[in-house]
Amino acid sequence: MSEHQQRLARAVAALTDTDALVVTNLGNVRYLTGYTGSNGIVVASTNRTVLITDFRYQDAVEPLRAVLDVEISRSRYCRSYDRAVGGIRAWLLHDWL
Repeated sequence: MSEHQQRLARAVAALTDTDALVVTNLGNVRYLTGYTGSNGIVVASTNRTVLITDFRYQDAVEPLRAVLDVEISRSRYCRSYDRAVGGIRAWLLHDWL
């Protein structure tokens, strides 16, 4: 298990009273996944972890597909976010971990 996978696993394990963690701070996104783009969010739950970014990073995120789901948003994040969380209770993390 990679360092980023371990970090994601610890973050998900800490979810005791909610279903998912939504990470919008790019520093935290990078810390948890290794993704270095300038646009992206992570939705992590016990069932799925997904990185949502836009089409400019389609090639850059290919290596990450081995360890997490990636959704390329062609329009607005809200559509991809809704597919990722699907009505579950989620914590929104925008500050530093």
